Amino acid sequence: RKKYGLHVLAYGHPKDNENEIYTVIEVESMDRMQEMLKLPEMIKLRIEAGVDLDTQKFIMLEGGN
Repeated sequence: RKKYGLHVLAYGHPKDNENEIYTVIEVESMDRMQEMLKLPEMIKLRIEAGVDLDTQKFIMLEGGN
């Protein structure tokens, strides 16, 4: 993550649903983050960690520094 300029700011889940995870991240470049997410080793790590890539959503917040 550090190599690609991705910093995790916070993470958690609703009290009644441990399967719905939210992660707040800060990225230096969306292009670099997308590049990282396509790496075979990153895909493997995420799947092994339990990420369902088919249901994952990204929501961009604008206005940050």
